[in-house]
Amino acid sequence: ECTAPLPIFDHIRQNASGLVEMKLARYGIGDKATVALGAFLSQCPLKVNSLEVSENSIHNRGMAVLLSAVGRHQMMRVLDVSHNSIKWSASVALSRLFTQVEPVKLVELKLSGCKMGDKNLSLVSQAILNCTTLTTLHVNDNNLTKCGSSIAALLSLHDGLTDVDLSWNRF
Repeated sequence: ECTAPLPIFDHIRQNASGLVEMKLARYGIGDKATVALGAFLSQCPLKVNSLEVSENSIHNRGMAVLLSAVGRHQMMRVLDVSHNSIKWSASVALSRLFTQVEPVKLVELKLSGCKMGDKNLSLVSQAILNCTTLTTLHVNDNNLTKCGSSIAALLSLHDGLTDVDLSWNRF
């Protein structure tokens, strides 16, 4: 059985192509509801194309569960988790999206203000090398200082990235 908290359904839409767009930015869902949303996405056969959960006070545990669930949605093209917290376990789950047997073919990945730091972003940037469909990557305001070489390698090897935001970091 597939159930989700009812108010969330107000923010789920089917686009003209029959794909699902979940626009939950600034919805205040927090960790507990994010874990429930992750469980919902893991079980339901929705063809999710876009998931926007920016500014929802989601921390590492909730984000790791949600990102693990995203890996089951091969039609996902837009993922915006900006202004939440991504630490090690969530970074590992995010990296797996690009390295699993059937990787998710994201076009847009927005990680602005996620407090990732150098270690976590280096892990993710290595995995992103496998995602040739990615054109937009926003990693601004992530406390980055020493991972400039990882990002430089990503940019030199990934010529499809045309919209990259690295602002508000200190390289």
